Amino acid sequence: MEDFYFDFAPECLIIIDYDSKIYKSNKKAITFFGKIVDSGFQLSNLAFNNTVKENIFQTQYIHTYFEFGFENRELTYRSTEGYLFHFLLSSEKITIEEKNLLFLSFKNVTDFISYKNIFEELYNSLSTKTIELDTVLAEKEKTYKLLKMKDDEMLRQLNLAKEVQRGLFPELIRKYGSYSVATKIQPASTISGDMVVFNEKSNDILDIVIADVTGHGIPAALITMLLKMSLQVALTSFDDPIYILDQINKDMHTVLSNSAIFATILFARVTFSTGEIIVVNCGHPSPIIVRANGNVEVDEIGGMLLGVVENLDFNIYNMKLEKGDSFILITDGITEASNNQDVFFENKFLEILKNNVKSDPQILIDTVMKNIFLHTGKSELQDDISIVCLKKENV
Repeated sequence: MEDFYFDFAPECLIIIDYDSKIYKSNKKAITFFGKIVDSGFQLSNLAFNNTVKENIFQTQYIHTYFEFGFENRELTYRSTEGYLFHFLLSSEKITIEEKNLLFLSFKNVTDFISYKNIFEELYNSLSTKTIELDTVLAEKEKTYKLLKMKDDEMLRQLNLAKEVQRGLFPELIRKYGSYSVATKIQPASTISGDMVVFNEKSNDILDIVIADVTGHGIPAALITMLLKMSLQVALTSFDDPIYILDQINKDMHTVLSNSAIFATILFARVTFSTGEIIVVNCGHPSPIIVRANGNVEVDEIGGMLLGVVENLDFNIYNMKLEKGDSFILITDGITEASNNQDVFFENKFLEILKNNVKSDPQILIDTVMKNIFLHTGKSELQDDISIVCLKKENV
């Protein structure tokens, strides 16, 4: 079983000795790096560098660098074609046949770092331009032209961030056999602090993850980016939803525990053949089931906010959809939308769900969105809004 996991693990695994000679590599490593990482070759021949540009597998570095085991150290690799890849390297000392060896795990995070850099550059650029604007105000004759120029640049970069976010969290309208699903993500400003991710685990199993970061705009959007990065890595490493959320909680604890920003997250695993749904919730608004007869069921299964404590605090619940039932996930921007009399939209929202039990998911979501704007009497939202509707058809 251990050899099977080694050979077919989702990350690149390589075992070497302290002279950098490769003892064994798994299929993922050979597929990614090529035959050059097969048994007997030298890992030092590959262009790996740590954060200070040292090839850690060369003789003068290897004993010091791998004196102790570690997890998730940043490492870059430049391929023979000139492409640069980013990895998180973990190391563990092992003994095989009385030989002292190093067990190495390489997690490819190249795509996540590229997206992270886009948002960091955007945030830094916007911060710099804000400082520049304070200086410009002292020069009255130039104020209008410079403000217009900076405003256009900020708008351009915000629109770029909006398109990047749409690519990361696309809205979905599709069918899965006898199931229909639709989503809507509506930011209060240009970019959103909500996250909706679908993971098609198999033809019969769909994972739906919805999260909400407090506030909206650039700070909240940056946190959703980090959440998406953490989720993608966790999905490749674990199968159990609890383990997946536990890893995300650990990743986000350092970021969120020392800030005034909080996040909620809910993981739902749907099995189409049985209609069964496993829900793991960390402080997120409870899921809603609208039965075919119009009954609306809301089970309070909150849990602790994400990242507040180091150990995951969650609630888990099992649900089941029958023919004609709908499964609804939302962020609190829907239920907490208020009008001039400070009346929340929650009761009206549940009434809409009950009265539109036969509507398909997209029509139901459109009806909800229309009524939110009618209720608030405003053209702009007070908070980001996300909604997911999964319906088991009457077939």
